[in-house]
Amino acid sequence: MTHGRNRGFRLRGPARIFVLFGATFAVLFVGIRLLRAVTTVGHQRVVGKSLEQQLSVDNLHTIVMSQEDSPAVNREEMAAAEIEKLPTEILNDQQQDSTNERKAPPHSAALAQMPIVPALQKWSNSQLNTLGAPANQSQQVAAKPVLSDVTNAVADQKDWVKSVEGLTVFLKELPAEPIRPKERLVHLDLKGAPPSIDFFEKSIPLYAQLGATGLLIEYEDMFPYNGNLSFIAANNHYTAKDITRLCDIAKYNGLSVIPLVQTYGHMEFVLKYAETIQLREVSALPQSINPCKDDSMNLIKEMLDQVIALHPGVKYLHIGCDEVYYIGQSPECKMKMEKEHLTKTDIFFWHVSRVATYLKQKNIKTIMWDDMFRNNTDIQSFKKYQIDTLVEPMIWGYVTDLTNYFPDTIWNVYQVFQRVWVASAFKGATGSSEYATNISYHLRNQISWLKLIQKAPRSIDICGIAVTGWQRYDHFAVLCELMPSGTPSLALCLQTLVHGTINATIVNRTSTLLGFSEPIDIELSVEKPLAEAVPTFPGAKIYQGAMMLYVAHYWVYKFEYFNNFKGWLSDYNLKYNVSSFSVLQAGMLGYDRILGQLTASKEVMEVALTEVYDKYTVEEWMEQRIAPLFKRLEVVKEKVDSVVKRTVWPRRPFQMQGPEQS
Repeated sequence: MTHGRNRGFRLRGPARIFVLFGATFAVLFVGIRLLRAVTTVGHQRVVGKSLEQQLSVDNLHTIVMSQEDSPAVNREEMAAAEIEKLPTEILNDQQQDSTNERKAPPHSAALAQMPIVPALQKWSNSQLNTLGAPANQSQQVAAKPVLSDVTNAVADQKDWVKSVEGLTVFLKELPAEPIRPKERLVHLDLKGAPPSIDFFEKSIPLYAQLGATGLLIEYEDMFPYNGNLSFIAANNHYTAKDITRLCDIAKYNGLSVIPLVQTYGHMEFVLKYAETIQLREVSALPQSINPCKDDSMNLIKEMLDQVIALHPGVKYLHIGCDEVYYIGQSPECKMKMEKEHLTKTDIFFWHVSRVATYLKQKNIKTIMWDDMFRNNTDIQSFKKYQIDTLVEPMIWGYVTDLTNYFPDTIWNVYQVFQRVWVASAFKGATGSSEYATNISYHLRNQISWLKLIQKAPRSIDICGIAVTGWQRYDHFAVLCELMPSGTPSLALCLQTLVHGTINATIVNRTSTLLGFSEPIDIELSVEKPLAEAVPTFPGAKIYQGAMMLYVAHYWVYKFEYFNNFKGWLSDYNLKYNVSSFSVLQAGMLGYDRILGQLTASKEVMEVALTEVYDKYTVEEWMEQRIAPLFKRLEVVKEKVDSVVKRTVWPRRPFQMQGPEQS
């Protein structure tokens, strides 16, 4: 039966096939010619795009790729490779020192846009209150991460699940009976940028809920030293009432407080002044104190006394003593070493023993960093100065593979001590100028510690772990990640230590507690859009603002290295005023959008920082993080504006004409 719409003339048989074949060939021929035409004009076709197209983020990449396809830009063989490397280099503005574990490759993060996993329901309030500890014995035994129970539920969230499953490589060697450190200290590094006590009043209950048992507080110049030591305290230091309130908040939430006071190295905050210059080990360097001067010990005792006075009933005090790079270099120490036939190790242990003995007389136990004697195999040297009984070393390591970081004999050294501690990191360990935290890196660090603790001899009593969060690498360094920026990382690190493992369920539960509308994305990428909803944990706006800035930072970097500018805006181009104005114009079409992203980040951070920090910290952070990015954008714009729009150009070589003539 023939339908009405098919009535009329129709081709049949071979004729129909021939016509269809001819039409197909014609379409292909025209398509090839059009494709060749597009390739021929190269970057000129980019200039012809609408402003709206040029300003889209996706099209910023299109501009670059179009330039790479053009014959003129193909001569720059490294251009494509450099663009591909951008996600891992964006924040790596400084040279990375491979010998310093705190200067690992930089990372930052943006939350992925996804709904809460349906099968992983939000906990009730009663369940959230028990997040700090496993609910029952069966949970304590199940240390291995079993993700099969959530695989179906997250079938549509493959990227997120894959990021969590990626940690299973590091989890494979964990023991059947999970390792859970008895004490879990949260390190508060307060150097030169004090969060408000109101912030801690909201945050400390969260730390306790997540599984923290104590605080390791490094005040440095934020402590209200008084009397003869008043010059040490920064102008924006905490008051005595602030310290008392902070300790009361910790006590109310069941957390112990351990003050950390540097007593040998990292004493820049004390030795940078004219009043103490004579106490330096090396007169030109304020890092280390000269232990061979009586006034040095008197100063240290006074510092300890004032700190102890504001921490009544304190049982532990951490005396620092890490990274003491100048030992035995002062005339006094050289004389003592020669007269008593001492080594630099002797000088170090002699000083530590005097400080620890002073604290012992006050019934306070001493903790210290371990790195200065980590490779010491002379057991008798510990006993000579009673270091084995006077101190409890805290073994610190912030890398993702501690097995290759520490010597094979690491535990042999520490068998001489009655008790030891270890220290991991939840932020401030991947770059001295980082401002966003790589959660995955720090989770691997926790897992590596659990593995290493498993290998420790039973004779070693491991008291617990301090999860450090560095705010500056030293007194003179710029700010790295602020406390709110690292809170999601801290939460997941604590939960990893509480449960002896990490899996998708733990990530989801922790995300709910912190007020995320989606699971925390532990992998870091600028390609994933930032969730619109701001989490609800204290200081979350700072976290969100830092993520926004990371994306803007990425595009500023990418903008600077567009091929449009690399090939047509070099110093040579500027010197002789020869360039392709159309190519530069195409590159600048993304300027307003990137400037808008950066401005939005600035506005968010100005408000967010003010809610947690004083005006000095806000100004410092903005000057260090935001202002340079605006400057970098402006430099490119000024260079483009300086190129004269001309219609005729001189013959080569341009050098014959000179800068003025050309």
